[in-house]
Amino acid sequence: MELTRNNCTKWVFMFFLPFIILLTSYSSVYGQWKAFTLLDVGWGWEIRGVHFTSADEGWAVGAVYPNPGEPAKGLVLHYKYGAWAPVTPLVDLDYNKELYGVHFTSATEGWAVGAGPSGFPGLYKYQNGLWTPYYATSLGQTYLYGVHFTSADEGWAVGHSTMYGGVLLHYQGGAWTSVACPIEGFCMLNGVHFTSATEGWAVGYGYDGSVERGVLLHYQNGTWTDVKPSAVFWQWKLHGVHFTSATEGWAVGYGAVDDSSNWSGVLLHYQNGTWKLVTAPASTGSYRLNGVHFTSADEGWAVGEDLSGGGILLHYQGGAWAEDTPSVLSATSALHGVHFTSATEGWAVGKTIPLNRRGIFFRYSLSPLSYDKGTIGTRLYFLGSQLGTNKGKVLVGNAATKIISWSDSFIDFEIKKTLSLGPSYAVEIKPKGADTIILQDAFIMMAPEIVLVDPPSGSTPDGIRVLGNFFGTKKGKVYLEYEQGARLKKKNCKVMSWGMDSITFSVPKTSKSFPPGTYRLKVVNKVGIAEAPSDFTIEPSP
Repeated sequence: MELTRNNCTKWVFMFFLPFIILLTSYSSVYGQWKAFTLLDVGWGWEIRGVHFTSADEGWAVGAVYPNPGEPAKGLVLHYKYGAWAPVTPLVDLDYNKELYGVHFTSATEGWAVGAGPSGFPGLYKYQNGLWTPYYATSLGQTYLYGVHFTSADEGWAVGHSTMYGGVLLHYQGGAWTSVACPIEGFCMLNGVHFTSATEGWAVGYGYDGSVERGVLLHYQNGTWTDVKPSAVFWQWKLHGVHFTSATEGWAVGYGAVDDSSNWSGVLLHYQNGTWKLVTAPASTGSYRLNGVHFTSADEGWAVGEDLSGGGILLHYQGGAWAEDTPSVLSATSALHGVHFTSATEGWAVGKTIPLNRRGIFFRYSLSPLSYDKGTIGTRLYFLGSQLGTNKGKVLVGNAATKIISWSDSFIDFEIKKTLSLGPSYAVEIKPKGADTIILQDAFIMMAPEIVLVDPPSGSTPDGIRVLGNFFGTKKGKVYLEYEQGARLKKKNCKVMSWGMDSITFSVPKTSKSFPPGTYRLKVVNKVGIAEAPSDFTIEPSP
């Protein structure tokens, strides 16, 4: 993607911008943290965990307080096509059920964990477009804070029991089982990360006598052991862990430097079998670190909160940690989770911290455009500066878009017209009273794509779901195609619902000329046609 200005002086600046980005990493206007538009989810809500399967799709979990004084409910948010949206209703997530961790093994399968019914484990599985609870009352009353899977068939969740003992849950063979924690007595586990099915780490805190100390549990070849590094702080806790290989990783948290009133972020580095304390960057006050994520052994991020107010972002690069202080980190923000899909694309999530708190999303990207492909109805965001407060225009391939909101640094707009498939179109940002910003080769119009038909067979008038991408927001058609004699025929299906990534249709009536059997299923919108990866079978009516 190339950015140009139609003013010569500014064009020269934009010409050198890619080189500036390479030299300064996150200091460029178009390569830094930006705040996303806040959602209207409830009276008060917050985000605790985040995980992306690609730069274009991800999930966040947390809790929402519907009204003042009411207990929290679990909250799941989905990012796709450049926008965040709450997933409602999520089965079983009624009052007193909050979510803390989320992890996906693919775009179609993942888990969220937290508090479940009556204090039992909150385990929720996402598969093929649906969230369902996993009831595990045999595991005892448990609160879960971290989850990590090495494959769709195996993973771990960690937390603590209602008696404050460490909890390690293992998923294998389609079932969750409890594994004994090597620490007896008080132990709270907050984070977990595995480098393979046979090796991983869990972190949290427990006690040495009457003094709190960080907990590092190592899993290797079927056994968990308690690893005790040399003294870190007088009193310390761990909240997040991430490894780039079996021999290198990081754990973060916070501790008391000299007494319980002077807290500092804790950064522990594991390398070649040894944990060592790394000096954290100086901060304006006491602060804690809640999450960590690395894109390679040489680069990563840690997030947290200043205990006197304000989010904390630490960047590791070139062998050292430095504090990043973008303007989005106000004195009313706190960060809980961080996840990157590459060195140039990532998210940090958390909450605002007044009484009426709200979830916050911060996106890091070298691209000013939230999404580089879509269809009719796709929402796009442009992150920039000095755009003015008066609404201007945005063109995609010379076609006007619908402006939803416009501010000096953020534009929310929607694709409203059909563009031809194939070319990569320029996006033109036209602020009022300022030069046009041109993003060359920035957007591709996509034909619909079918990923899954669920179920793959049915009888009249069953409802069938079609999951995929780029269906658009304007209702198209679903039909079954077949040959009769030398002619190709189509049988239209009644569309019950139509969304950007999900369609529901009813199985049409059969007849002598259209009997039960196997047919090609296709979806068509104004942009193009998609064929299901496998045929659909109409079964005889019962």
